[in-house]
Amino acid sequence: MSQRESSGSRKSTVLFLVCLAAGVIVGAICVWPEPALEANAATAAPAEREAPQDPSSATAEDQQQPAMDRVAVTAPVARPNRAAPPLAFEECVAKLCEMGLRTAELAEEDEVEAAQELNEQVRELLGQVMEQFADAGERSLAMLVEMSGGPELEPRPALDNTKLGVLQLLLQAELTRRNQLADIVEDRSRVDALAQAMLDSMPIGSATAQMGERCLHQAPYLRLTHEPSVLHLLTLASEEQFPRDIATKLLMTLWDNMLAAGERSSDELSQLAMLKLDSGDPSEIVAACRQLLADARYRAVVLSWMRDQKSQELAIDIAALAAKELHVKDALEVLRELSPLLQGTRGTYMTLGIRSPHAVAEAYRKHLAANNHPDVRGELIMGVGMLPDAVGLPVAELALANDPSPEVRIQAMYVFTVHAAPEAAERAVNQLLDDPVIANDSLRLGSIVLALQNLEQGDPNRIARLAARLKSLPLADYSRIALKAILDRCLPGGAPTGGD
Repeated sequence: MSQRESSGSRKSTVLFLVCLAAGVIVGAICVWPEPALEANAATAAPAEREAPQDPSSATAEDQQQPAMDRVAVTAPVARPNRAAPPLAFEECVAKLCEMGLRTAELAEEDEVEAAQELNEQVRELLGQVMEQFADAGERSLAMLVEMSGGPELEPRPALDNTKLGVLQLLLQAELTRRNQLADIVEDRSRVDALAQAMLDSMPIGSATAQMGERCLHQAPYLRLTHEPSVLHLLTLASEEQFPRDIATKLLMTLWDNMLAAGERSSDELSQLAMLKLDSGDPSEIVAACRQLLADARYRAVVLSWMRDQKSQELAIDIAALAAKELHVKDALEVLRELSPLLQGTRGTYMTLGIRSPHAVAEAYRKHLAANNHPDVRGELIMGVGMLPDAVGLPVAELALANDPSPEVRIQAMYVFTVHAAPEAAERAVNQLLDDPVIANDSLRLGSIVLALQNLEQGDPNRIARLAARLKSLPLADYSRIALKAILDRCLPGGAPTGGD
């Protein structure tokens, strides 16, 4: 009998981003055909099953012929076709949306195992889609454009948000796949084409603009070939036909990528940025300032230029950008220099505090030692002191005990009311009230009254003691009203009538 070896083939693995676990690699899908059936000896001819004849009885002709191998023959066995039917892209997207919504429902119902199982099915289907459709990016973008063609509803329905999430996942996976292939074959034509198509679609509506930002901002896809399209978006932004913040982000990403790819040198970009300072386009100015501030050679020049402009709006934009993207030490320098143009930037300093709380705390200590920039000291205290892990409480203790600025000590007191033990917070408030400069200033007393809201969930007797002392001081009318409201919420019988 002859026996046929079974053979198989493996499909290549597909790398793609998954909504619940980015960077998941889809497992190889194995397809093994069934082995061929062996020949069945029971089907042999009857003569083969008879007893052998006596050699002496065979004729001479029979004896001269060589013995022949007998091969059992069977009819071919029909096997079912195991090849999976081709996928329909739109149906797959709809299925992924349905599975995503169901996964969220299971998670909300604490059906963890069922949610995980369904999520695995989502990953498997995503892998199949990415493997079958080499143009998954273009198909996803076409569906996105179709969604953007109708009226834009705010807020969007849950299904629309889920669909946007699926399309974003597919677009990011396709961009990643093409970018990786471009590095291997040294040909960026396919990834450049998809990035260009996204840029072309961005002015259509808010969904396409936001998708372009999410897929292209701080990603390695924009290159020199895309510069005209990015500049076109800047032109639209200057005409208020496109979001300025998105146009600015794309220009900064473009410059970063051109520098990293060697398409433009640092000096060339800095010279271009210097020219952009004279532009009337705010997006170009912000991008130019960011480029120059990141270069120590130009930082002092652009800071001086910004102070001369006296534009609070520009200063706020640059401060937020510096806090997110510059090195923390450089960002602290920029914020300090821009402080005369800024008002209430503690959110910006909190961004720095999240990135490096120790650097922010050290900056406060240096300013305290030099007794300079009291406005910056107060922002630094809030920037590190209001972080959720109480890492800034030691700096607040230092400020409460040693800072000569009443405003800075009031900020430190706020940190105590949020993170310190209740008795320590009460001592901090009383310490401030012991200072005549604060106790005789109705505006500063108003800040202390507001801080008492952080103690409302604690011992009502503590609130009552602090309120009694505050009532004896020259509170403004609005502060007395606020204090009474706090007492009404905290004390069983509400605020006492005496002294009001």
